[in-house]
Amino acid sequence: MVVSKSLIMWSSIQPTTSWVFDQVPHLLRASGKENNETMLQSIHRNKSKSQIHIYAGACLAIGLKFAGTALKEAVACLEHFLELIHKCCQTSEQKIPQNVEYTCAVIVLQSLAIVMAGTGDVGLLKLCRKMRRVKGLTYGIYAAVHMALGSLFLGGGLFSFGTTNESVAALLCAFYPSFPASFSVSKYYLPALRHMYVIAAKRRALITFDLDGSLCSLPVLIFSSKSEEVMKLTTPCLLPSFDSISRVETSSSLHYNLSLDKKAVEKVVALEALYLKKKNIIENFSKRIFAPELISSVLKKSKEVNFSNSFENLFYSENQILQDLFFKTLQRNTIYNERSEFLAIFLNLEKCINLMPSSFDPELSLQIKLITRVLSLTRL
Repeated sequence: MVVSKSLIMWSSIQPTTSWVFDQVPHLLRASGKENNETMLQSIHRNKSKSQIHIYAGACLAIGLKFAGTALKEAVACLEHFLELIHKCCQTSEQKIPQNVEYTCAVIVLQSLAIVMAGTGDVGLLKLCRKMRRVKGLTYGIYAAVHMALGSLFLGGGLFSFGTTNESVAALLCAFYPSFPASFSVSKYYLPALRHMYVIAAKRRALITFDLDGSLCSLPVLIFSSKSEEVMKLTTPCLLPSFDSISRVETSSSLHYNLSLDKKAVEKVVALEALYLKKKNIIENFSKRIFAPELISSVLKKSKEVNFSNSFENLFYSENQILQDLFFKTLQRNTIYNERSEFLAIFLNLEKCINLMPSSFDPELSLQIKLITRVLSLTRL
């Protein structure tokens, strides 16, 4: 009843304990302010199973509303009621059947797994393992615990649940709280419907790579379309629902950053990779104007340092200072523009000019003309 009411009044669902308490009719509520102790006393005094079932149904409604969001408020609310139900199980004066208590507890556990789908949360994993170690439970409850585990690591952490109308309907069918005593019992619920969670599964993992194919981790900024809130995550990560994203920006000091709108983000997630280009060595060290000491320190770390040291040994010029300055400037520009392969071209060109015979050689002139044309096109 609570789930049906929540589906009709969808916008009224709130991830708070007060909203869950409000779902209990006044006849079943404890007198005074609602808290853990008064709830326990009310349950044992009235010998009623209705309150626990209502709390479990309200928690399932919260799980459906905030599926795949990992919302902290929803997680805190569901954990509160899971602990509350477990406290009922551990009381000395047990007046509620054990199967009822664990059935309601596993409903809340599944609701938590729906909210945290794909995150692999360690705390929820411990709760699932704790529930799984309980002996004497029915087949249906163990199956529900395993479904919660599967949802927690949905798609190996690459997928999460959506919140569209079709997704909510599929999740309700898949996680419907009907737990048979045996796997052969299918009188009231068709076991094949458990697989309908696939309809609600959406790929939302953002994974970044360098251009060389190696995996890289960098911060990203996620701008919400519903508010001015900016979420900061580190890749690889699970993105929020695409409906709530206006754009995503990378924020790395080692890479050229990108800004992606909603459609671009969907394409990148579908392609399973976002490739970024690393900045060159000088830009990674500093964004200031090149100082002589900075250039020398960077060039010592670069693999092209041997070129400038060998200029004096390779060539002889009447004005050696100007020539050395020219090649050092050339080396700096080739590294800055990521065109270090042209250093070898300049060295060979210089060597050809020095060895050029006094007589005119048309073939050598054509080669020099071709080289200058290529260099002009590269905008070095």
